[in-house]
Amino acid sequence: MSVGTVYNWFPDKESIAEALALRYWSELADVLAEVAESAEAGTLADPVGAGLDALASGFRARPGFLALWFGGLRTERLRDATRPYRDEVAASVERSLAAVYPATSPRAQATAARMLVLLGDGILREAFRLDRDGDATVLAEGAHALRAYVASRLGELS
Repeated sequence: MSVGTVYNWFPDKESIAEALALRYWSELADVLAEVAESAEAGTLADPVGAGLDALASGFRARPGFLALWFGGLRTERLRDATRPYRDEVAASVERSLAAVYPATSPRAQATAARMLVLLGDGILREAFRLDRDGDATVLAEGAHALRAYVASRLGELS
């Protein structure tokens, strides 16, 4: 496909990046929704580890996403455009926590979910900066840190 043909559909490079980012984030939101469904079904022993593993697998399967999201094309406009899908990711994390920690308050679950998304983003960013397959040590230690955070806020898993 020629460059001219691409620009018939997209006015500029940022619009192309936005379309790709929206597609990738939609797919990743679906992946986290599946994790939440497993938690709600009672078939998930470790929602924190499962969520981080699911996203790491999603990143491995989408090298274009890694180049786009962690490369130089991520702008404020791109972050704003993808916010609804990233909010879906956070909602799925919150659903997982609600299913596994039903005795905690919805506010505590929402706060923990937001922090997991923020902290998880940093862990994933560093893991995939170090190794295109995701540095195993960073992912394992990151999951441990996230579990410790959740346990300190919502309690230990039974």
